[in-house]
Amino acid sequence: MKRAAGLLGIACLCVGLCLAAEFQSDEGKRLVATYTTALDAARTQYVAALTQAQADASAKDAAALTAELKRLQAEPPPEPRELKADAAQKPFADYEAAVKAARTRFVQDLLAAQRSLQIKRGDASDAEKAAMLEEMNRLADEEKAMREEIRTGKARRKPATPPEKSNVKLECRGTAKAAAGDTYVISGDEADRLWTAEPVAVPFKARIVAKTDSSNLRVFYGKGSITFNGADTADELRTESFSAGQVLTYPGLGKVAPNEWAVIDVIVSDADTEVLVNGKRRFRVTDACHGLKAKLGIGPGHDSVVTVKAVVVTPLKAEPAAK
Repeated sequence: MKRAAGLLGIACLCVGLCLAAEFQSDEGKRLVATYTTALDAARTQYVAALTQAQADASAKDAAALTAELKRLQAEPPPEPRELKADAAQKPFADYEAAVKAARTRFVQDLLAAQRSLQIKRGDASDAEKAAMLEEMNRLADEEKAMREEIRTGKARRKPATPPEKSNVKLECRGTAKAAAGDTYVISGDEADRLWTAEPVAVPFKARIVAKTDSSNLRVFYGKGSITFNGADTADELRTESFSAGQVLTYPGLGKVAPNEWAVIDVIVSDADTEVLVNGKRRFRVTDACHGLKAKLGIGPGHDSVVTVKAVVVTPLKAEPAAK
């Protein structure tokens, strides 16, 4: 089955909000993140161009542009819409072209993944063939939906966070307890944590799917920790290095939305630690973790309640020593 998961890795791509497809590989999520990033970049460029147009527009057009810019600041942000103002015509046309290019590229990726899976099926076992055929059908459905979006120009879907399943045994301490749906609920403070049953050796990547009801969501490893949604400064990301416990803070990078699943990737190598949230990097810092082997933990703080959906640990290949 592990081999099947590896083969599926080349094909796991976008999950539309209106589709039920579930793609789970790291490679698939990377491609999903690439597609999402392209859509975000198109939107950011549109807002920047609209802001410039606002400065150059007539008073009448400027009012319409100001209203649209204010609308686009909502949370969650709405989709840009075409305006009658002449100054907005080119920015919106450029935005539409960038979105179409992102979709077209994604269709190409979907087709390439299907072809690659078709080739791989030749050497697979019967069980693997069945799994790969199911994945190819999902890819075909997503490709069809994406082509329809290109044709109609509607429904700019962003990929939903795929569900995860833990691949390591977990242990509860303190108030941590197993709950329905293979989730774990942890409430309380420092002594209340969910731990991997076995130590995790550097280098590795850990994907944690979790949420907090309010403040602290914390990840522990070695001598350190990472804290999101600090009780006093929710926007500040606080870290204590895994190798030595050195404290570092990153203003503006610590917030995760309460009561929403966050996909937290913690990538620890011999020389540094990198953290991403929902596919976007929050920080990367030098951290000499060579030879470190310790349990990985997740927990709350200041009476927050943390729910963990999955912990997926993937060993990484050690980088060759510098000459």
